[in-house]
Amino acid sequence: MIVGRSIVYVSCNPSILARDLAILTNAGYIVDRVQPNDIFPQTHHMECVVRIYRG
Repeated sequence: MIVGRSIVYVSCNPSILARDLAILTNAGYIVDRVQPNDIFPQTHHMECVVRIYRG
């Protein structure tokens, strides 16, 4: 487990998530894990939880 230099990012908008991850990876962060979650079943929404850390 990465402690200290990690961020857990929760997003409900995949295009904004992609934009922000591009910015963060260009700043030296590394995507460790991505987990999609269907928190609101019966809707078209899908949330993503992403763990990133500074390499």
